[in-house]
Amino acid sequence: MMKEKEFIEGLPRARWHQEQRLADFLKQSSATLFGREHGFSDIDSLEKFRKNVPLCEYSDLTPYIDRILSGEKDILFAGLPYCYLSSSGSSSGKAKILPMSQAYFTDIYNPFLHLYMSALMRHCNHVRSDWDATINFKWDPLYRPATLANGALHLGVSQVDLNQSFQNEGLSEPGTRSPWSQVPEAIDCPVERLYYRIRLAAKHDIRQIVGINPAVIAALPDLLEKHADRLIEELRLGVYGEEQIDAPDELLALRLVRERLRDGKLLPRHLWPRMRSLLCWDQGIASLYLPNVVPLYGNECSVIAPPLGASESPLTMNLPAHGIKNVLAYGSSFYEFIDVQDGQNRPLLLDELQQGGHYRVVVTHMSGLYRYVLGDIVKVTGFSGQAPELEYMGRYNALNPVTESVLIEAVARAASRESVAIRNFTFAKRDDDIVLRLELKKDELSVLPSTELQMRFLETVNEQIGGQRIADLTLETAGTFSESWLYKVSSGLRPPQVKDKVWGGL
Repeated sequence: MMKEKEFIEGLPRARWHQEQRLADFLKQSSATLFGREHGFSDIDSLEKFRKNVPLCEYSDLTPYIDRILSGEKDILFAGLPYCYLSSSGSSSGKAKILPMSQAYFTDIYNPFLHLYMSALMRHCNHVRSDWDATINFKWDPLYRPATLANGALHLGVSQVDLNQSFQNEGLSEPGTRSPWSQVPEAIDCPVERLYYRIRLAAKHDIRQIVGINPAVIAALPDLLEKHADRLIEELRLGVYGEEQIDAPDELLALRLVRERLRDGKLLPRHLWPRMRSLLCWDQGIASLYLPNVVPLYGNECSVIAPPLGASESPLTMNLPAHGIKNVLAYGSSFYEFIDVQDGQNRPLLLDELQQGGHYRVVVTHMSGLYRYVLGDIVKVTGFSGQAPELEYMGRYNALNPVTESVLIEAVARAASRESVAIRNFTFAKRDDDIVLRLELKKDELSVLPSTELQMRFLETVNEQIGGQRIADLTLETAGTFSESWLYKVSSGLRPPQVKDKVWGGL
């Protein structure tokens, strides 16, 4: 597995490493049905690879996936699947079925995760001696995984126990061995599963929370207040529901009552005053609202961003101790990029990108994805050696009149110009118009009259997107987006799946 030093030393030759990865993937997959159909054995150049293998999306792979589901082997990759992963990124709203080979985990995902985890452990001094002084809201392997027609489990990445499967301690995420890491299967509601973790961890010195999806981090303070009376009473009695689970704690209950009265609501920092870090993505919409959410967890708390990735492939690597952040994971998959602004649909390699450019990512690896176009848009913010530094800028949908990346930047500029603290936002189509729905930090509504704010904010957003595109702005009441998030989770979706949406998020 690649070490931190190796990753850093390889940055100046990232393109060479990418070319080697592509050659390896084609060799490993040459005998598969897909490899034979596309002449993998005869590909000896990037030009021939691009000629033989067209860009594809999920719908192009479904005939192959259907054959894998029916039990055929050597279709998209050698042998049979190790597991079927779920991806919620489909524009159809249906979870994709991604058959993944064991080689994908052995050669791509596990080394990627191991590299990040080793760097993270060294960086997090506040939990190094107690890796499970953490609540991991991403980790929930027992929560009713879907079953496919062939009887196989359809899992989210966070439901695959890589440590147990591959006998590698370096793949254990923080908070996955604590008492609150395993929620009883009998607790069926996802929101109640979140509450159960909070209740079990409420008396412990929690210093870190793993959300990965920042929408989880944003919603938890409102979930805590929603259940505040229940939580305080259960702590006072030492129960969860009617079950005695720990000692009664009258003093803790009284302290929480006082702090809730003082601040107007029960906050994470009241429960865990030594909280220091939140592990979650800090890009896209979250880049605007996280600065207003993090103080609810503690004045000394900060965000540690994990690497960017999709169910289909890792994308970027973060090595906090070395100042490496959002750098393309050049040793994982083979990556191409399509500029979403020039309209040419011409694939580019990592060293052909332009700083400030917005791109769709195309991934190739030996687990059946060959020139697979992801739905994510990334922005190049700089370079480390030959490897681009990438910022997530939302999802791509050709049907939307304005791309998510442009809208996020427009709202960010308007918020900065007006010195407005945003709690969340989304855009919606209303007949032939586009409407911006905006929730401000609770105390912002008393600072500016809403009509004045709407006019100035709309003017700036429209100025940034090059025309009078946004017809109206609706100011939502405090907590609207959290309520929407909690409603979607309570309907049965796993919390990591319910993400912020630039288009139609409520």
